[in-house]
Amino acid sequence: MRGAAVAATLLLLALASLARAERSSRLAPVPGGRLHAAAGGQKHALLIGVPSFQDRRWPALKHTVHDVELLAGAIEGFQVTRLTSQAATTRAGILAAVHALGRRPLRAEDTVLIYLSSHGSLGRRTPAEVRRYIVASDTRRDLVEQTGLAVDDLLALVNRIPSRRKALVFAFCHSGQGKSALGDELSRALAGRKSGFFVRPIEEASRALVILSAASWGEPALEDDRLRGDVYTHYLAEGIRKHDLNGDGAVTATEAHEYARERVYYHTRGLQRPSLELHVELSDPIVLRGRRARAGNPVLFSYAESSRGVRLFVDGRLKGSFPASFALPAEAVTLELRAASHALLYRGRASLRPGESLEVSRLIPPPRRLELYAELGYLHCLSPALAGEV
Repeated sequence: MRGAAVAATLLLLALASLARAERSSRLAPVPGGRLHAAAGGQKHALLIGVPSFQDRRWPALKHTVHDVELLAGAIEGFQVTRLTSQAATTRAGILAAVHALGRRPLRAEDTVLIYLSSHGSLGRRTPAEVRRYIVASDTRRDLVEQTGLAVDDLLALVNRIPSRRKALVFAFCHSGQGKSALGDELSRALAGRKSGFFVRPIEEASRALVILSAASWGEPALEDDRLRGDVYTHYLAEGIRKHDLNGDGAVTATEAHEYARERVYYHTRGLQRPSLELHVELSDPIVLRGRRARAGNPVLFSYAESSRGVRLFVDGRLKGSFPASFALPAEAVTLELRAASHALLYRGRASLRPGESLEVSRLIPPPRRLELYAELGYLHCLSPALAGEV
């Protein structure tokens, strides 16, 4: 029995150690956790509008300076840096401004917003690889790969910024239409292909970044003289001022985008559908205006491409289609998800808590699968007495 007593003692010691570890993890403040979220943080905005270009083959953009001022007036509590002259918006000038932002004494709970309004273009690093580029004021149309600012290079810089609350707003596209243009050589090469061309996804994004784009892939981003600006920026700024979707007192980047997405679609008669990429966990931490004064209504959301066309029914009534965010009542409701083909994906009762955000994919159970495990072990006891008892 002595061996059994030793084994029981070791088990109790292990359990006690686990209990101490659990208590300490509950008490320790975790960077980016609730304690830091409650404390808030500083807000920094870098707003870039490229009005004209040294290479006259790029059409001048009439409203980028107005777009910057419109957005600067809509956001609240930010230290704003503006780049709106041709001299300041060269490739080197834009990179220097992002570097300077990253050198500020930023903390995890600080918010960083970077907005770019210009042309977008495509370039080829290799014959098989097409990359997205931002057209700076000194970008040459025949040398986009050498003189343009690659989107993934910009993301690599943004990833080094220590804040865990970062938002990028791209008021341009890469479709060859609207606020986008392709070099002549690349246009001819792409036109000669029978199938779609391959563009690297924005996979370099960090896990603390929200990316708002004025248009989905292959669609134009448009300026409108009646609005005196970029269509998406106009409605994004309007959403920042008024669209507190869940009623918590603050307007986040996703809430403002949700407002702009629908209005841009109808304003352009379906030509332009703004897109959003979420690389954050749980709820959107990017507050652009106001302050969270209370727990808001629960939100069910998805911006994944796989959710496109999936319809949401709440208590039997159609709420809308994804990608989108929907505020729900803080009570038990029956949720139903149906594919565009009307196939039922999910039906069940759900009771979401105030302030809770739930991604749609968490409702849909994974497909069943059969898993087999095989284990082989060997036990050897150094003590003959313990070996006998075992």
